[in-house]
Amino acid sequence: MSRQQQAQQQARQQAAELDLRMEEIRLQEQRLAEDNEWRRAEARRLQSRDEQQAEREGSLSVLTKKYGDIMKHVLPRMPTDPAELLNFWIWDTCENLWAVYEVPHNLRAKLLLPLLSPKAKSLVSRLSAHELDDVSTIKEFLLREFKLTHREYRARFNAATRAHDETHTLFVSRLKNLFFILHEEQRV
Repeated sequence: MSRQQQAQQQARQQAAELDLRMEEIRLQEQRLAEDNEWRRAEARRLQSRDEQQAEREGSLSVLTKKYGDIMKHVLPRMPTDPAELLNFWIWDTCENLWAVYEVPHNLRAKLLLPLLSPKAKSLVSRLSAHELDDVSTIKEFLLREFKLTHREYRARFNAATRAHDETHTLFVSRLKNLFFILHEEQRV
């Protein structure tokens, strides 16, 4: 082989190697572009998913479920004795527990309804949907329907006796609650 042929063959080999390297670089750039596009699409998908999840977590049904699961273990059921109804709302019960667990005001009535006694549920069923959203409206309605007046509480306080299965501490607590209610009723 002559020198000229060797030089041409070497030039063809170099051109082939150069073409091969150029093709490799083009393929790498193409893979990088596809990878970047895939990452952008994945980022958009994750952002969309996060936005949807945040929207769901802020929805009324999710918040009600979340707080309902928490509160069902700490909120007491409504007492069957209508005279104990004010205790149910006034102290160391619903209002305080809602404050402790930072329950939003728009959820409180929804969390209260399952705790009502059967009689109270039947009475409350007469309220409109708007009225059922307000705890104070439900409270006032039940107090009015059960006819729990100052006179009723005074009579209960004066006639209070310790039940045979009630400890002295519980009896004193019940008397304190009745006295507190009488005192609050007089101020109103």
